[in-house]
Amino acid sequence: MWRQGLAFAIYDLIARFSHAGGAYFSSLTALADYFGASYDSVHQAVQWLLKNGWIEVVGHAPPTVVEDREGLRMLRKHKSRSKNYRVIRHDTWAVAHPNQCATMLQQPWDDEEKDPLAVELYKYSYGKTKWYPNMLAGLRSSGLGDLAIVKEWVKYYNTLPKKPATKKAWDKTRFEFIKRVKEFGSQPENAAGGVA
Repeated sequence: MWRQGLAFAIYDLIARFSHAGGAYFSSLTALADYFGASYDSVHQAVQWLLKNGWIEVVGHAPPTVVEDREGLRMLRKHKSRSKNYRVIRHDTWAVAHPNQCATMLQQPWDDEEKDPLAVELYKYSYGKTKWYPNMLAGLRSSGLGDLAIVKEWVKYYNTLPKKPATKKAWDKTRFEFIKRVKEFGSQPENAAGGVA
């Protein structure tokens, strides 16, 4: 589905110009010109939309040439013939295509109760780090409250001289942060209060 960018751009265009379930008429040649794409690319995209039930043809414009002795010219005229398309709205499409809607990606904390600390740390690491229960327990054992841990993470990340760019670098950053928080919590002045 991710390879169908042109198809969904065409779908969006048809949806914008066919108000209240009306039809949108255009030839594939005109769509190709509009999107700056080849005729074949537009044809494949429209065929994909039709095959997968996202749009339907609800009529054709009358042909400009009924008979022609030159088959190629007739073919070109037929290819350029306008068609009326109607968008199938998602709720209607979903009924006709059960269990095919896109769903959210599974998050590391989906199998367990949504730990608010894991959610916040994941968010502030731009979705690049996973925080497992044992890691969260280690962070909390420092005596810091969840809000303080999140603030420390943001401060720690913002002061990194080089931001992590790979999974390995993110993992290293996460483990260094856990170590830092544990050391912070082991200091006598920080251990007792559970800083909020």
